[in-house]
Amino acid sequence: MTSPNTHPRARRSSAEIRAVLLDSASHAFAEQGFANTTTRRIAQRAGTSEAVLFRHFDTKADLFAAAVIEPFSAFITRFSNRWTFVEELRPAEQPVREFVSELYPVIREQRDVILTLTAAYQHEPGLEDDGTMAVLLDRIETVAIREMSARGWAHLDLPIAVRLAFAMVVGAGLFKEWIYANSDAVDDQAIMDQMVTVLLDGFRGDEHTRRPTAAVRDDPDRGRADFDGAEAAVLLRTAAEWTSRRNVAIDDLSWEDGRLRVYYS
Repeated sequence: MTSPNTHPRARRSSAEIRAVLLDSASHAFAEQGFANTTTRRIAQRAGTSEAVLFRHFDTKADLFAAAVIEPFSAFITRFSNRWTFVEELRPAEQPVREFVSELYPVIREQRDVILTLTAAYQHEPGLEDDGTMAVLLDRIETVAIREMSARGWAHLDLPIAVRLAFAMVVGAGLFKEWIYANSDAVDDQAIMDQMVTVLLDGFRGDEHTRRPTAAVRDDPDRGRADFDGAEAAVLLRTAAEWTSRRNVAIDDLSWEDGRLRVYYS
């Protein structure tokens, strides 16, 4: 007979189970390495079964890849969702500061796990990068394009610049103990403030390097993009640069009330 003081454990949702599996996997892989970690052990550590684990991840390699990406994925999803559809233009420092101040603590908190897991790609046979990180960074690039275009800042190669910005913050978090003689004496907030300054100055550029550019509204479902907010020559140049960066071909274009609409494939 069940004791009146005994309550059945609440059933976990699928998302909760996946999160626990990823947490268990990241620590198990970090402690024992990829080859020595079994899916059974990970499932036991997460309080579930191998059958449940394989409903979420097809293979151990898939679980490993997800465990490596998870700290970055959660941040990038939050950040890009917040900034992709902001209607009014905010101060330029705001997205840059949020990018740095949210990503850097994640790297510091997960430093040991991230270093161990990423090193495994170099030493464990059968593990290959599936390109997920590159796809995630495309979302940050979309935010950067929107913010830069709205301000007429067009002096950077954004696919490269965005990834360098990401690499700077990740590197500062992972290697703090290595790059400072007395890392405990260096305040994390001071590091973040300096990174914000470096990134913001870089994105702004010098006055003489700035060129007028157009605002861009992409509609990938219809295969078209609208360019407006500048003179015709600037719209055409911006459209040419935009399609070139995405490696798409211009099929047709039209003009309406000072707006350039480009159809692409």
